[in-house]
Amino acid sequence: MIKNTPSRARQFLHAIGEAMQEQGQQWSAFFIGTMDPRYRRTFFGGGVAAVHRRLSLEKVWQRNALLRKLKQQKLIHIQRTSNRIFLTLTKKGERVLIKEQLRNAPACKENECVMVVFDIPERAKETRREFRLLLKECSFLQLQKSVWMSQCDVLSILQAFIHSTKSEEWIRVFRALDVV
Repeated sequence: MIKNTPSRARQFLHAIGEAMQEQGQQWSAFFIGTMDPRYRRTFFGGGVAAVHRRLSLEKVWQRNALLRKLKQQKLIHIQRTSNRIFLTLTKKGERVLIKEQLRNAPACKENECVMVVFDIPERAKETRREFRLLLKECSFLQLQKSVWMSQCDVLSILQAFIHSTKSEEWIRVFRALDVV
């Protein structure tokens, strides 16, 4: 279990509290403050407003913990200027994002699929190996050594990836109809 993740009960109470806040009911903080032992001291020490402050602080803490984790995994780069923070994806972060987009892509329409054909030269052996690994990890079906097929609608995602890696001359992506 990851630290700083709320338990199921706490998530449930947060969901109830947020639903009540959306409806404009002020007793939501009372409900959370009296039901969840972590908020009792806050509630009885400062009332409804203190519980609201703590809930908003916890959202900030969770966001910061997530950013720290992404930075430790070298998926993002954080650059601070005078009063702004700029977050940029690293190359590793871009690859992870593309993999997630490919894995979560919607299915193609009936009788459609996306085909990838590539002929990456020997001098770019590492690029070819990484591209094959990407296709394999994202549930593509290998028809030949350099011909792959997917039942997911990943055409635009792959085109953006190919453009970003400047490998347009070696890789072609097609939407195929009536594949047997």
